[in-house]
Amino acid sequence: WQSRAALPRSRVMTADYSLLPSRNVADQIASTLRSEIAAGTWGVGQMLPAEHQLMERFGVSRPSCREALRILQSEGLLEIQRGNRGGARVVPPDPSRIALFAGVFLQMRNSTITEVFETRMTIEPAAVRSFTRHGTREILSQLAQNAASQRFIVHDRPSFYQRGRDFRELLVRNCGSESLRLLCLVIGEIADMQLSVLSRALPHDPDQESRFLTAIRIKEEMIAHIEAGDGEAAAQSWHGYLRYYLDRLHEITPPETRTMKPFPLD
Repeated sequence: WQSRAALPRSRVMTADYSLLPSRNVADQIASTLRSEIAAGTWGVGQMLPAEHQLMERFGVSRPSCREALRILQSEGLLEIQRGNRGGARVVPPDPSRIALFAGVFLQMRNSTITEVFETRMTIEPAAVRSFTRHGTREILSQLAQNAASQRFIVHDRPSFYQRGRDFRELLVRNCGSESLRLLCLVIGEIADMQLSVLSRALPHDPDQESRFLTAIRIKEEMIAHIEAGDGEAAAQSWHGYLRYYLDRLHEITPPETRTMKPFPLD
């Protein structure tokens, strides 16, 4: 593992954590390490120093050190492995973990699926505009293939929804804006988890296939606008796609089912 001595002294913050109240020690250590991870002092895939090195650096006990690492592990910033070859490895943040906490917040405030979709209609068109400027033809081709493939599964609602989630993730992950990417992935993940719960209770829709084909045509229209370099028209198409999706959802779900539910465990 890389020790503190292997880094330039200016890149590692030091402090006397032994003077803090014991209940705050782990939080303060986690805060310091979190800041260093964000700043790139410890990169993705890199091992943090061994426990005894962290204990020496911060002047704390093993329990306080381990609790600090567990805090960062719970936040999805570290992967901890036990054993002689184990340790704490930095991992890339997972938007789905952020979405889980954000979703709980929205549930506690009695939010609805409608609100989540309306938020998507605000931020995702901006991601489409950004993708029009920064996206590659390779990704655009993958989007077109995804939309085309949905024509063969319009009879299978779960598979159709999953392919749609893949489309949205591919689009926003490559939009060229990290801020939009994060917001869209988090809100989209919340919407997807809620729809996963809701879809199990939805009645059969006799017009499902025709509705799905209409949704595909709207996405293909958006792709054509992106290919032509018309970001505004592409954004309007995506806004229309989300509005169409929400309107159809309202048609087949009674209002009392639209309050956000606890997320599925699977």
